[in-house]
Amino acid sequence: MKIMDVVKKAWGIKFGKWTTILLVGVFLVSRLGLEVLDDLPEPLPWIITATILAIVIMIAFDVQEKVVDLVNKNREGSFDGFEKARDDITQTIISEYKRRKNKVIRIEAIGVSLVYTCNWLRSQLRELLKDNKDMKIQIEACMVSTEYLNKMVETGAMHWAEPNDWCAEAEISYKYLKDLESSAEPDLGGLTVKGVHLYEFIPQWHGLLINNNYLYLGRCEWDWEMVGEGAEIPPRLSIGQCLYRYYFADDKFGGRARVELFKGWFKYLKRVAIRPSGYGIDKKPLGIGPAGIEAKASLESIDT
Repeated sequence: MKIMDVVKKAWGIKFGKWTTILLVGVFLVSRLGLEVLDDLPEPLPWIITATILAIVIMIAFDVQEKVVDLVNKNREGSFDGFEKARDDITQTIISEYKRRKNKVIRIEAIGVSLVYTCNWLRSQLRELLKDNKDMKIQIEACMVSTEYLNKMVETGAMHWAEPNDWCAEAEISYKYLKDLESSAEPDLGGLTVKGVHLYEFIPQWHGLLINNNYLYLGRCEWDWEMVGEGAEIPPRLSIGQCLYRYYFADDKFGGRARVELFKGWFKYLKRVAIRPSGYGIDKKPLGIGPAGIEAKASLESIDT
């Protein structure tokens, strides 16, 4: 048991009662020596050997899972934009898939145009699902309506930080997700889209939440550098190019607060979503809030 205490203290791993008992049992058998099995009648030596092997495998899996959780608790990560975060997002999904076989991996996404997210779906996630036919992923997304984005640009309320036509890209993203919702692509057979919800304001926060535990959180930023006093040039909006930070729900860096922050916004955006008509917009608010209402929650005190 002293060995177990040393491992706990050194690694911070808390073993369960049965894992501890199994470890002690294997330790005692190894001390006694397997030569005693030669004196036992067949097939007892084979049965005991197989049992010991099964116990060792069980312990290995239990220790591995606890080590993974320990690493996540002590991990703090940041990425210079979604493109730099996508490999890590994919690895998180692979890790969850290996740990929780035959269970659906659930992803919640908050975005503006969801261009970066859809590009990731078309590339890395497609390859991942092709290589793992039994992997199941469910995604639900909230995004800004293209009608609202077009209105913001046309009225001079904002401009995009990049020269891309993000309004058109947003419409492509929405159509792509809605098509996946109704019928999955052959290479994305393990992916289901639970829903795509539209709202009408620019969010402060955006990102991806995986299995209610792993959060990749970014913020929308306004660039006022070229906007002088009384200038007609609108501020430029950056989204997927901004810093993303990784949080684990049980980490040591306030991960639980960030996860709850994201979940609260996701729930709110679904509640005030507007009902689409085809791929256009039909102004019929769902829930109690009017479509396009600005969120009044004061979140400035939470710094990512």
